[in-house]
Amino acid sequence: MKILLISPYSRDANSFWRCMGPMNYLAKSSCGSITVETPPPGTQLAWDVITRYDLIFMHRPCRRDDLIVMQIAKNANIPVWADYDDWLFHLPEWNPHKGAYNNPNMQSLIAHLTATADVISVTTGALQKALSKINDNVIIVPNAYPSVMLPWRANEPGPRKITYVWRGTATHDGDLLSVKEGLKSLHDTLHVCGDLPYAIKSEMDESQYKLIPHQDVLIYWQSIYQMAPKFMVFPLHDCFFNRCKSNIAWIEATHAGALTIAPDLPEWRQPGVISFKPGDNDSFMNAIQIANDLKEDDRKDHVAKAFTYIKETYDITVINEIRRKLCSALLSSDFKKNTKSPYDSAVGLWALSQLKKVDE
Repeated sequence: MKILLISPYSRDANSFWRCMGPMNYLAKSSCGSITVETPPPGTQLAWDVITRYDLIFMHRPCRRDDLIVMQIAKNANIPVWADYDDWLFHLPEWNPHKGAYNNPNMQSLIAHLTATADVISVTTGALQKALSKINDNVIIVPNAYPSVMLPWRANEPGPRKITYVWRGTATHDGDLLSVKEGLKSLHDTLHVCGDLPYAIKSEMDESQYKLIPHQDVLIYWQSIYQMAPKFMVFPLHDCFFNRCKSNIAWIEATHAGALTIAPDLPEWRQPGVISFKPGDNDSFMNAIQIANDLKEDDRKDHVAKAFTYIKETYDITVINEIRRKLCSALLSSDFKKNTKSPYDSAVGLWALSQLKKVDE
């Protein structure tokens, strides 16, 4: 089985979790029965390239060129598997990407791509329910703990060196502002992994935070493990966009030996999580207090149980079995390909009209 992987950014964290990371391992663990390739830079994805492959995997398809690939694949009878890990039809006002994604032409294009893919994999139940309004084949493939890349992770990373870590980008400005008073009241330095959002720069004194700039994804895993935080905090404003968001931060925190302080939303009701009411400063501050009041042995016990649960339920060796079965199903003679046309722009307009009703 030859699979062509198409991703707008093959080296970013989204690709690590949803495209190059799991699909590379799928190929490596298949004993040669599966190969995955990405188009070399500058390659024109015309029929002569696309017809070399048995399956097209499109990560976050959202470009006009992606639609052309889907059209060619449809004519060549090659199944298309699309993957989405975010709700792209109504980005929050504070999200710096809202101008591009909330553009009506972009919205219609993504809706068209979503409606005509042969199968869509998503991260959360909220995404599955929403996209199922326009596509009959939407399945959940959870994010997976990449244990095969992190064999050095011990059961307990050792003494805790720092207290609080937050990781993210400027896309979370509104989330941080929703609990700004709680963040300002932290009794210890907040270590910020990634970008320094406006909400932190504007609301917190420079002495209250420390920036750890972006790192290569695999270096980041080593970095948070060595930082050995007690807690990783991940505030979210309660909106449909965030209800579709997956719990990667919980997996990362557990890997680092930290408890997660996160909102009481469906994807975050997990072992090793101390919950608070989203957007509620008092509830957030109460969760911080509960976390700090825990005896160290109890905190470690919660983390250990969460790590065991992740290894049993979300390990890449477990989750990739879903991908392997999906690949086989897509190439089966019994599989019914999507009959909606990637050539008909009316399909995109219809799909968008359905999706606009989701989070109104």
